[in-house]
Amino acid sequence: MILIIFGIVMIIVISILLILTALSGHILKDGKILEKETGIKWFFSKILLVFSSIFAVYSNPFFSMVFWLVERHWWFNGPFRRLLPWILANGITRIAYSGEIYTTEETVAILEKIYDDADKRKENGEHLHISISPCMCRDAIDNWSDDMPNLTCMHFQFMAEPMSKFMDQSLLISGETAIHLVKEYAAKWPFVHIFYGMCPGGPEYFDKQIALCFCHHHCVTMRCEIKWGKYGLHPFKKGDHLAMIDESDCKNCGTCIEKCPFFAISQNTENNDVNDKIPYIDHEQCYGCGVCERFCPNDAIYLIDRPNPKNKFIKKEIIYSISAKGVE
Repeated sequence: MILIIFGIVMIIVISILLILTALSGHILKDGKILEKETGIKWFFSKILLVFSSIFAVYSNPFFSMVFWLVERHWWFNGPFRRLLPWILANGITRIAYSGEIYTTEETVAILEKIYDDADKRKENGEHLHISISPCMCRDAIDNWSDDMPNLTCMHFQFMAEPMSKFMDQSLLISGETAIHLVKEYAAKWPFVHIFYGMCPGGPEYFDKQIALCFCHHHCVTMRCEIKWGKYGLHPFKKGDHLAMIDESDCKNCGTCIEKCPFFAISQNTENNDVNDKIPYIDHEQCYGCGVCERFCPNDAIYLIDRPNPKNKFIKKEIIYSISAKGVE
């Protein structure tokens, strides 16, 4: 009981800090959050730096606690079964730390935009900060991989410097390196690209994301979405695409079924001919991450626009206007 109460109190405190951080991200314009500010901007800049430093130091026990909560079924039992999920869904995940899935091309386009804007700001003495650190989720449960990269969390601006200082094996990287790693990781491993942060949607807020994570279904947000999404607890929103299979090119190799991180693809059982059972994609479960498209050896999978997408952070027409110029 003590652990449960402590966990709930910690979640409420973190929620308040994240909401204040979100508000400060909106108030502080043009990313000038590491410079000396006055008045309300100075106050919020201190909140940002203090919170990010605390989070960097204590991220391991925090994520361990979240993992523990994700695996507890008592959330949805008893008279208060909706209270904690409601706090999480409407506090941390929706207001302050909600994420959004992007394809590789969109992710590269966003980073190119951020980095291009950062180059322009250098004339004013401003600098873009990007750090890369070990996966916080795997660090919390000591689940390191020998087959995939373990440096899979990128943080921006006010989160970057504290993460590079207080987390083991973290380092600051350039925008070019970040873009190179996105492309390399996407080509070799079935990671899902998820931006987390407080970007309200305008082009002037491209640098207000706090993290870019290369997630797989062992990460806490993925596990939370898969397990508790049906109850309204969504750490991130679905991407704006749906995967489709071109039956004329599909060889029924099963690669897409194996790679899909959301278990949205299954063997079609409608046809009794085992050699003619084209995989079936459940569009209710499809998150539009593009992993199946990336790894299909026969180029039999393509993405279409999701009907009536709802962008939470970065307006897709901005991304499309960038990616239309060509992403190598």
